[in-house]
Amino acid sequence: MRRPSLLLVACTLLAEWVAWTFHPTKRATRYRIVDLSGQRVVQADADRSVSGLMHRLDVDPAARPMLHWRWRVDTPVPGGDVGDRHADDASARIVLAFDGDKDRLPLKEQMFFERAKLLAGQDLPYATLMYVWDSTRPAGTVTPNAHTSRVRKIVVQNGAQGTRQWHAHTRDIVADDERAFGKKPPGRLIAVGVLTDSDNTKQRARAWYGDMHLTPRAD
Repeated sequence: MRRPSLLLVACTLLAEWVAWTFHPTKRATRYRIVDLSGQRVVQADADRSVSGLMHRLDVDPAARPMLHWRWRVDTPVPGGDVGDRHADDASARIVLAFDGDKDRLPLKEQMFFERAKLLAGQDLPYATLMYVWDSTRPAGTVTPNAHTSRVRKIVVQNGAQGTRQWHAHTRDIVADDERAFGKKPPGRLIAVGVLTDSDNTKQRARAWYGDMHLTPRAD
């Protein structure tokens, strides 16, 4: 039976995924479809680079709050620390974008959003939640972004333990969003993405991403 709201990261074509850039002067991470152990997956190669892939959605997070995904990391970014603005790199991230009323945000946040759009050429979502494989922070850590309060990161895995192996994760995105931001998602889930970056530490990183899908909570 086909799983509801299936998001095939390792689809035959990446036509439904769009590049997610951060700054015109930053090198882009390379994403491509590869065969790994008989499975078609997305391989991400970062070389002092930062960019991601985003897939547009329109999902009620309360109706399908359970996010499932698989990932694999070759080597965690040496010196990477998502809690340090100067070392904010990670071998693997799953990114969730939520809608909301930006006009109600403080002026400082609105100005940050405007600057980010000028640099990247893309609108930032109202709120962004990231699941991270970090090199430094212990699993379970929640860290804010150094530039805006509208981005929060949750460390799911840490360090070199478990590298070169596939790991499957399931997270309740509504509960995690409430934990990270102090309230439930303000609006609909409008995008999901993958991100491997190493621009701050000037290192290299490689990761693989498998299928992602959203489901209701089990009764």
